[in-house]
Amino acid sequence: MASLENCPTCSNPTSENANVCPSCGEPLAVGWAGVIREQNEKTAKEEAPWLPSKAVVPKKNKRKLWLRPTALIIVVIVAIIMGLGQQEDISIAERQNRTQELETQVASVPASNFQKNIKLYSELAKLNPDNSRYVSKLAYYKNKLKIAVKIASIKKLEERKLHLADLRKNNPIAYLAEIESSPDYMSELKNLRPKAYEAKIVELKILVRQKAMAGSELELLDWSWGQESGFAIVNGQVKNISGRSLKNVTGVVTFQDATGEFITSSSALIEYNPILSGQTSPFKVMKTWNPAMKSGSIEFKYLMGGSLKVYKSE
Repeated sequence: MASLENCPTCSNPTSENANVCPSCGEPLAVGWAGVIREQNEKTAKEEAPWLPSKAVVPKKNKRKLWLRPTALIIVVIVAIIMGLGQQEDISIAERQNRTQELETQVASVPASNFQKNIKLYSELAKLNPDNSRYVSKLAYYKNKLKIAVKIASIKKLEERKLHLADLRKNNPIAYLAEIESSPDYMSELKNLRPKAYEAKIVELKILVRQKAMAGSELELLDWSWGQESGFAIVNGQVKNISGRSLKNVTGVVTFQDATGEFITSSSALIEYNPILSGQTSPFKVMKTWNPAMKSGSIEFKYLMGGSLKVYKSE
């Protein structure tokens, strides 16, 4: 079967036996296809001289050319595997050397130095996780350290008790200063310094009162209620502790029955309007008497709405 070559004029594929190009009509001399092939091979060799000439490479050797990259890949893989093996051998050697160094160090550490032994055996167990001796030694020294810490804590507590007992006997004031944050402080203060205890109680009450009053606007000094002439009458006094003048302050009283259920309520402006900062004003609220009234509660609001925060004195 005749092969095809490109026409030298129009470059369209043409049979090597053709005398005329069927595409462009160019007359073709005998042997024209061979000339074209030689020119192509010469050009290819000039552009890539490392490639073998098609004319001298038999078809049966083309398969060997494809095998060359595969063989190169295999060689590279084998080299990598061998390199990894060498690295593993180096790693094993380094681990063995480090293990020997640690063994030498741990041999010179006293058994009572729990922390140092724990540090060395931790590294040994990490390097040699399958070595049961290293693992058990590590657990042993960790347990020893835990016990030692507990004993030291108990000893410190006993020493503290002896110290406080000595202070209590010989220097009560210093003793009380040391236990000031202790739950036993107040009872010890009462036993050792009764007058100081009473002063402390007063101080604490003032602090509690100040804390409770923080943010309050009124202090309810006293109040009571009872029946008079067919009315439930509520009387009391409030003090303005807001630091400013307060207008239209009303006292609102709610009455409940014996079960705590709501019965009725009533309100009235306090006597001083406005009530100045620091001023104490009486108030009176009245409501038609109901025999079911058993208890009452009081709060303070502005006449047009809005509650006031009230501190209730004991």
